[in-house]
Amino acid sequence: MQRAGQAAYALARNAYPSRDHWLVLCGHGNNGGDGYVVARLAQAAGIRVTLLALESDKPLPEEAAQARAAWLDAGGTIHAPDVPWPPETDLI
Repeated sequence: MQRAGQAAYALARNAYPSRDHWLVLCGHGNNGGDGYVVARLAQAAGIRVTLLALESDKPLPEEAAQARAAWLDAGGTIHAPDVPWPPETDLI
């Protein structure tokens, strides 16, 4: 998951270097965990990140839960998926 998230972050950053507000959408599973990694890396690089995530009654898989916790520990915020998307978003 860490490698997948790092690769996705690097690909997006290299393809869109001038984008400074990313919208990251996370599901409730391991792919969602990849999204938390991408969001954390982008935020650490100085990119503004808005993260929307689906919540579930079921716990996240362990590795995804760790990625979510790392995002929150880094000062990240998780928004509900039904909030309006910020108009200044320039990469989804």
